[in-house]
Amino acid sequence: MTSHLLEAIDVVGPERAFRAALDAARHAAETFAFEDVIAIVGRATAMIGPASVDRRLRAEGLVLAGEPHMRTGSNAEGRAATVEAAAIAKSLADGVLLARAALASGAEIAVAHVDGTLMTLLGDALELLPETEAALRHRSSLAWPARSSPMERCGRSRAEARSLVSRPSVLSKKGLGPRSSSSG
Repeated sequence: MTSHLLEAIDVVGPERAFRAALDAARHAAETFAFEDVIAIVGRATAMIGPASVDRRLRAEGLVLAGEPHMRTGSNAEGRAATVEAAAIAKSLADGVLLARAALASGAEIAVAHVDGTLMTLLGDALELLPETEAALRHRSSLAWPARSSPMERCGRSRAEARSLVSRPSVLSKKGLGPRSSSSG
């Protein structure tokens, strides 16, 4: 079906043809057919041209193609696609799309390497993500070790974290927590 819509761009229009290609690419991604995702998005982009579709839709295609590039070892291509998608998302003030681009950019992690670009993208995404996107905020904050404490990653301030730590816990009230010096 996607091939038919791409061949009929003049009839269905570039937006509809590109959306159909992205739907096919999402389906391929769900089955871990990474090479197919890259091929589908690449073909659609080549046939339609990036200037012919909405910028948000273009960014979605870049995220869809970027992550499989990262997962298959084509890190330069994946990074270029996800960083471009992030730039578009940021210009649109779309925190959800920015977070998805950042997470796709970090799909392949190098051991003992702190990726400054990834940290910047994740930080920007966390600033733009609405509170209603709890799952995406959580994934983004877990991937962003630049925050200084686990409490802050959960959305708690340092003052709030200190306050929680200084309170007697439920466990210590039941005699299960750390022993105080007077209980000896």
